[in-house]
Amino acid sequence: MIEVVLKEIREMMRGYKPFAVITFYLLFLLAVLYLALPTNGREILEISTYIMLSIAVFLSPPIASATISLENERRTLKMLIVTPLGASDIVVGKLVSSLMLVLLLIFPTIPFLSLGFLFGGISLSDIFISFLLSFSVSFGLTSLSLLTSLIFKRVYASNAIAYAFVIFFLIGTLIIDAMLENRIPREFEGALSRHINPFFVASNIGAASPESMWWLLKPIWLNPVAFYTVLGILSLLTSLILFERLIRR
Repeated sequence: MIEVVLKEIREMMRGYKPFAVITFYLLFLLAVLYLALPTNGREILEISTYIMLSIAVFLSPPIASATISLENERRTLKMLIVTPLGASDIVVGKLVSSLMLVLLLIFPTIPFLSLGFLFGGISLSDIFISFLLSFSVSFGLTSLSLLTSLIFKRVYASNAIAYAFVIFFLIGTLIIDAMLENRIPREFEGALSRHINPFFVASNIGAASPESMWWLLKPIWLNPVAFYTVLGILSLLTSLILFERLIRR
């Protein structure tokens, strides 16, 4: 697995572009905080969480959805299969390397989160929850995108399907909840949004689930964390099974 991770990281970090992206990202963070002019730590927490979630949501699919399908397009997948590496080494290595690239942009946001201590109103647990939420979303979407990369042989196809899932999680959940409003019992209204829409929870970090919604985990941020963690694990296990079958052909 380590060999695959090192290979992928070398390819991803080759040249000046990755370092230029990180530099521009840090400048972007400074610009956002300067323009937003936050007056308390809670506002800094929400802004930083939205930015980290945006990275996890919009960068995980294009990075992970090209891992296996790009090997197909380059016709190097068969060469990778005949190496002594097992299916788990290849699949998990691809997943870890994709996650590391996403985390490379998420981690620099943590110092900006810590600025909230200067303004007050947040605790260390709030920063931990914000990072955990971003990491779980990144893990779930990266694993799902890796699965689409394994199913579809073309990069554009796997990327399109991965983004289709993202659109459903972000917009589809809101549309379905709006359509079901007043048609289902009140305690189940907004079920999808509260479970799998991370941006809904980002503005309610630390908030307790409504007492009427007894089926939700408490506090409310546990719901998307649990959902995307389970989604990531199931997608990873499915990818391992499919890759094992691909090797046996």
